[in-house]
Amino acid sequence: MLGMIMIPLIMRTTEEVLQLVPNGYREAALALGISHWRAIVRIILRTALKGIVTGVLLALARVAGETAPLLFTAFGNRFWTHKLTEPVAALPLQIFNYAISPYDDWHRQAWAGALVLLLLITVINVSVRVLTRLVLGGMVCGSGSGEMAASLWFSRTTFPLESTEKRPIGPPTGLVRPNLPGG
Repeated sequence: MLGMIMIPLIMRTTEEVLQLVPNGYREAALALGISHWRAIVRIILRTALKGIVTGVLLALARVAGETAPLLFTAFGNRFWTHKLTEPVAALPLQIFNYAISPYDDWHRQAWAGALVLLLLITVINVSVRVLTRLVLGGMVCGSGSGEMAASLWFSRTTFPLESTEKRPIGPPTGLVRPNLPGG
């Protein structure tokens, strides 16, 4: 149920982040002869990766803290169940039930449950950020630094020319600069 709530949030965030990637990157990749799918995977997705990860984390945090759908669908089972047709245990629901109870011990357990939920979201957030940096090899991608990501990628990539020979991208070699007056 809660996974279904994440789908439109992630889709909309991903769509917005991908639209924020400048068209110049797409055009530059296609002008250099990169296929359309490779330009999407290597340049556009890498540039937008931090925004996409942030959108996924925000959706995950929203779903982890959702109590209202659980009040109407989970029915408050305190025990673990394996059947989808039976009531399910959920931490946000337990926090809610314990917080409205008249017992001080249950209030402490509600605060402990809220702390566990916050720690869980923090651990997920930090681990995804660390893994994102490891996957990108220390490259910083996202708004404002996409140019660096694209230039780093272009500087390390070779593209096949008309022959089977591969040459690195760079200025043409063997050209002689003319001597201009005053220079």
